[in-house]
Amino acid sequence: MTIELVDDLALARTIAAMADLISMRRFEARDFTVSTKPDSTPVTEADREVEKAIREAILASRPEDAILGEEFGSTGHQEGEHRPHRQWIIDPIDGTANFLRGVPIWGTLISLAVDGVPVVGVASAPALGQR
Repeated sequence: MTIELVDDLALARTIAAMADLISMRRFEARDFTVSTKPDSTPVTEADREVEKAIREAILASRPEDAILGEEFGSTGHQEGEHRPHRQWIIDPIDGTANFLRGVPIWGTLISLAVDGVPVVGVASAPALGQR
């Protein structure tokens, strides 16, 4: 693993820890509203809050990188570009249905693809204490 990728993995872990704090606070408080996405799957305010925080953290550290997120789509592509050189791919709360029901089997997924190839990935399940 190159030094750059080691730094990217460290960033992904740091961002996952931050996302865990937000998602666990919302999971424990049960203080969110639910709506339905166009594909008929549920989405909560917590999904959007976590994704927004992840995006802000990536942009602060890697402003040249593109981001693809489940809730807010793709940003950072150059016009006409087939795929970005470096793209972070995030799912802020994978398992929203469980999150909604209070079932602790859900998590945050953060990955980095370089030239379309996944090179870094972090899966964090804070309600289970696993990363």
